Amino acid sequence: MTRQHLLLFYFITTLGSCCTTVVCFTKIAPIFGILTLLGVALSLRTVGALIFSYNVNHLFHKYGVKNVFLASQIFGLFAVAVAYFGFEFRHFWIVTTGVVLTGIPGSLVSVGVISSIRSVTPDEKLFRRLSGSRELILGGSQIFAGLLVPVVAKYFSITPIFMFDFVTYLAAFLLISRVSLPNPSSETTFGPKSPNYVRLKDMRFLRFAFLVSAPLLLVGFLPILAGDVNSPHDFALPMLMRESLWSIEGLTMAFSSIAYIYLQSALRSKSLMSLLLLNALWVFFLSQTTSILLSLFFCMALAFSFNLAFLKLRDDLIISAKTDHHKIQAYSGLSIAFRAMMASLSPIYLSLFLKDNSSLLRDLGILVIAVQIVLILLGGPVLETLSRLRPEVINTTS
Repeated sequence: MTRQHLLLFYFITTLGSCCTTVVCFTKIAPIFGILTLLGVALSLRTVGALIFSYNVNHLFHKYGVKNVFLASQIFGLFAVAVAYFGFEFRHFWIVTTGVVLTGIPGSLVSVGVISSIRSVTPDEKLFRRLSGSRELILGGSQIFAGLLVPVVAKYFSITPIFMFDFVTYLAAFLLISRVSLPNPSSETTFGPKSPNYVRLKDMRFLRFAFLVSAPLLLVGFLPILAGDVNSPHDFALPMLMRESLWSIEGLTMAFSSIAYIYLQSALRSKSLMSLLLLNALWVFFLSQTTSILLSLFFCMALAFSFNLAFLKLRDDLIISAKTDHHKIQAYSGLSIAFRAMMASLSPIYLSLFLKDNSSLLRDLGILVIAVQIVLILLGGPVLETLSRLRPEVINTTS
């Protein structure tokens, strides 16, 4: 039952945190009136996740997975309170502090759940299905939050949303306190240096980093579009519909999870993976249409591509660790940290690039396509050549 408990725990925590995320990022631009502030907040959201994901395996080894989970829920209660009072006092930096803090428990839970599931699931196919199920839970939570939060905030207030997140943290705390979780030995097999420092020079991780960077360059695009008071696109979606783009992102997350679970053989195709990695094509297509339906389709295709690509590349990396629990946690932490880093950078340069100029959307698509091609080459033939010529720089045996 450990796997089911872990997935239920993940469901409860993500359901509440998604609601808080949506209310924060759909209300920052309307309340404070500046798109750049939205980009800053979206970027800072992942700073806590980035820092803690990188070294979270050390916390698991030192204190145990269960204790870290329990502490994360207590910390989450504090983070929600900070974000709420930031809105109450109309202070942007208090809101931003709460946003940063809410990313920390989320990263601890994400890394802990996926690495724990892998530790108790030696079968590769079953692990991929469970991993896809975890992302399906996240997508469902995002759909729920994206549809419910804008309506509740418009017709009532943001207070019930924060209260709901508060209750979910309490429920998750009670659930995990009653579950026995596996803990790998606290002894490290990586030598005197940090495990993640060693992994940064790992051929497998470097390949993952270059390839997954390509689609994740645009991971901040939909949140920017959803939270901008003045849409950077030529068509003007009603504000309530644009806020619901958070649910569109969740819907595509759910679709990509289902595709990942049932289309494993198709994902071995290099042509399909190339299409997923070159997802700036959808931004270019978006710039060429004024149809609302086509625009929503292109937005869904964009989110679908980076979610599915990340799932495939991340699980390939984790599975390469085989039964080494320390490697599993290191790779899990690094993959989440890397996505957090891209999620920190993406909203900043996108909000600056698109600020006050909708005509730049086409140029953005073309520019990102060029960068994506370079990253794909770096993660493929260039990295393989470098590993042969300079094996002391690129670790191919760890």
